[in-house]
Amino acid sequence: MVGKLVGLLAMVSAMVGATAVAAPVLATKGAGSCSISPNPDPVGTPYTVTAVSLKPNTYYTAELNEPTHSTEHQKLYLIGFTDAAGTLTVSSDYSGPRGLWTPGTVSVKVFEGEHNATGGTQAQCSFGVV
Repeated sequence: MVGKLVGLLAMVSAMVGATAVAAPVLATKGAGSCSISPNPDPVGTPYTVTAVSLKPNTYYTAELNEPTHSTEHQKLYLIGFTDAAGTLTVSSDYSGPRGLWTPGTVSVKVFEGEHNATGGTQAQCSFGVV
């Protein structure tokens, strides 16, 4: 009897394991990731923010923030649409005072839509400015 019970438990365990492996992985809120190239970024040079694992063909905003920025413009917003694979690629060429960072760390938050209240932060990262 114990042998049959152990065999039954092993079979059920194998079925649950196979089901868990076969189940699709769904993106959840905040499941994306981002990176900046180059990192670190020399002052006055262009950079690109890339975020992956987002919703495909969707409008996103990348909010860049440098709390120690020497002007009133501590934040910069880069906007764009993800491609069919859910990748957002936005760039800045440092034109104007809102794009010129000072040496330090710039944090990046990527969120769906025009403002963070829509769905919360979907990806976040940071980069150094040297």
